[in-house]
Amino acid sequence: MQKHSPTQIGLNSTQIKLFSGPRPLASPAEEHVWTALFSRGAFYGKTAPFDDIGLRIEEPCVFTKMQIDRNDVSPRFAEWHNKRADHYKNLYLIEGKFSWLSETNLSAGMTIPLKSDLIINVTPPHGQRSPAAFSELTIDTISTVPSAAQFAPNIKGRSVVLDYRFGGPLGRTYVEYDRVINGVIPGTNSSMVQKAKFHNWFFAIQRMHKYEKAGPKNRAILIAGFVVITLAFSAIAFLTSKHQTKGEK
Repeated sequence: MQKHSPTQIGLNSTQIKLFSGPRPLASPAEEHVWTALFSRGAFYGKTAPFDDIGLRIEEPCVFTKMQIDRNDVSPRFAEWHNKRADHYKNLYLIEGKFSWLSETNLSAGMTIPLKSDLIINVTPPHGQRSPAAFSELTIDTISTVPSAAQFAPNIKGRSVVLDYRFGGPLGRTYVEYDRVINGVIPGTNSSMVQKAKFHNWFFAIQRMHKYEKAGPKNRAILIAGFVVITLAFSAIAFLTSKHQTKGEK
């Protein structure tokens, strides 16, 4: 799904890449589109209350209300909040609400929202609720995709998480993984997430060489980063092995 500036100058334009099944995390625009159009597999058949990995909140949540009909592509209505606020009174209560405002039926029998909104409210300890985020998605036209997607997630399967908690001098990026257990989002320093992050660097370098979209300077930076990360992983593995050997003696 793409949205471009009507002036075609390139200013104030955005591009969103989504694939049926993969789930964005901590990326507002993509997450609203995913919630409205591709979240049926994550929510259909469930009855509130139920736990979730977090929707526009970035921490484990509990869904307290939800309505999704047989042919809906996503919940028509849903409310959720962060679980920690139920157990600790000195924490912020973060509440989310998603709802359809208008809808249409497709020839395939699916019902999709033509307009939907997603609202996040925050209530500080002993304070008043205030709005923290609001987004509205409007679908003006519906058409078939003329060709297959040029890129697809490296990890296939249901509930792939696109984790946008990473950034750096080259801009905000995401890490792909598919192992979220019991609604617990792994930490950025966990071995699983770090391994996925390492692979993202590797595939980024491959894409840069294949499509020649970056100049020599950017390619050199990426290659240098790849080499540094490779050496760091090798050093960590060596030191860990050495420490284990000493422990066995």
